[in-house]
Parts: sequence; structure tokens; C-alpha cells
Amino acid sequence: MDRPVRLLCLESVQQRSALTHLTIPTLRAGATLAYGRLYRDALAVASSLTDGVLNLTPAPASVSDPSVNRGAIISPVVLLHLPNCLPFVTLAYGVLASGLTLTAANPVLSPPEVAHILTLSQPGAIVTTEAGLSSFQAAFKLLTPELQSKLAYPTAGNVFIVDLEADDYGVSASALSQVPSSIDGWSVQDWKVLVPANPKPFTPPKYVGSEDALRAAMIVSPLRLVVPPSCVRLSSC
Repeated sequence: MDRPVRLLCLESVQQRSALTHLTIPTLRAGATLAYGRLYRDALAVASSLTDGVLNLTPAPASVSDPSVNRGAIISPVVLLHLPNCLPFVTLAYGVLASGLTLTAANPVLSPPEVAHILTLSQPGAIVTTEAGLSSFQAAFKLLTPELQSKLAYPTAGNVFIVDLEADDYGVSASALSQVPSSIDGWSVQDWKVLVPANPKPFTPPKYVGSEDALRAAMIVSPLRLVVPPSCVRLSSC
């Protein structure tokens, strides 16, 4: 049986680990990310999301609703609300490796548009910037009281912040926290808690038969277009 794409993506990174560095436009001058570090940190993110900082679990096959998800199995969603930056790459690979479902939102979306995404995908974790957090706070107020109670983002501890100006990821080997534990009444965490120096070993989830091909790797917001792992091209990984 072919290797699942979610693992092949990371393995392609591992194979490049001795060759070169990855450089992405970022507000932090000189920030680069070695493929070897990307591989290690992505696995750390996967471990932290599923068995560490959070305990999100890939959905069982029985939860699929073909009428809503086109037959795809939607696991808990991790929403990345970030501009181009090195943390986005590490986080995206980590979410894909974990077996959870990834979605991304443009940082310039308005609060009503963010509220629409929250209503559709109901993320189990959000990674944004401090400026982006204000959009989520405004969007959260637009949700129904029932959904506000269910998601409980202000107190749930599943909102992570990337400080684009002060974050030293890709510049320093260390990963010091720069983010306060509370911003405007919301409990938040520095995203780097997801990449600890000594993460728990990550064990990829095991699926039965062709189940891996049915699991949604990504939801493209805001239209909720489901992208199964079989449609993720290795060349883009």
C-alpha cells in the first residue's frame, strides 16, 4: 500500500535535511529554517496538538456526513490565520502529520467573514497574530450564544499567538516566549509552546484500509471545499 501523503510530505522534508535551508519572506530579517529542524519541529507540533498542550484526536470514520462533507472524514480543525512566515510552514506540516484537518484564513478578512469561518469549521485550535486576535474577538461576538458557549475561545487555552516582530523562530536556536498569557481578556499562549525542546515522541495515527484517502487534509475557507490527502500533490509539499 502506498505511504499516506501526510507522511510522505514530511519524509520528503527529512530527505532534504542535509541539503539546504528553507527561506520564506518574513518580517524577521535573516530568518531561515533548516529542513532538518522543520522535520523535527513539525513532529513536535503534531505531538503537542494531539498529546501534549492540547489533546485533539483525529475523528473516527463513523463521524463522516456525506451530505455535508462530500464523503470526507473531518477531524478537529486547526485554523492558521497568519501572513507568510516561517511558523506557518512548521505548523501546517505539523497539522497534516497529526491527522487533524487544516484550514487557513487570510489575515485581512473582516470580522463577519472570520465569524463565517468559525461557524463552518469550529476550530479546535487557532493560531494568529496579536493583531489578528482582535478580529477573532470581534468575530466571536457575532456568533450565536450557543456556539460561543461551545467554542469558549476566551478561556479554552487553544488560541496561540505568533509575534511577528519579536518572534525569534528561524533566527535563534532557542524558542523563548514573547507573548503574554492574556490579551484583552482572552487566555492565549505563545505558539512556540507547540515546539518544545523535548516533545513527546509522536506516533502517527493508523487507519484501516483506504480510510486515509477519505480523510480531509484541508478545508479551503470560506467555501468549505474539502481537500482529501489524495489530492495533495507531493510536488507542493
